[in-house]
Amino acid sequence: MAKKVAVLAVNPVNGFGLFQYLEAFFENGISYKVYAVAETKQIKTNSGVELVADDIIAHLVGHEDEFDAVVFAAAIVHRKDITDEALYYRVNAQLPYEFAQKAKEEGVKRFLFLSTAAVYGVGKTLPNTMTITGDMPLAADDLYGKSKLEG
Repeated sequence: MAKKVAVLAVNPVNGFGLFQYLEAFFENGISYKVYAVAETKQIKTNSGVELVADDIIAHLVGHEDEFDAVVFAAAIVHRKDITDEALYYRVNAQLPYEFAQKAKEEGVKRFLFLSTAAVYGVGKTLPNTMTITGDMPLAADDLYGKSKLEG
């Protein structure tokens, strides 16, 4: 049986992470469907690029068993125009947890939460290239990294 993945994209979506995963699915012959976690299929990336998802999240309900995995691709990423700490935590930590719990209740076998190296620090804290290991200390130093660390 061919692998099939449901990708949940919250508005705004982390376009960089989303596009990397979609490209990998395509290159590896993994079927996927992008669901907008919204009332319409129109969503934007953090940088403002508009895109149209395949469907809306409401239409995934009852079809969860058709997918081998659910990928949660949503984040507010390094947005200087958004300073609301509660919003960062809602989108980057609470929503993924709520969706993971719901996915588990619905029998989804695998739930992938896209995170970030920002949980280890950003900017001058991290070198441009490095190997991340399981014993690295967590040192998030901005709203994005701190909120993803909570997720």
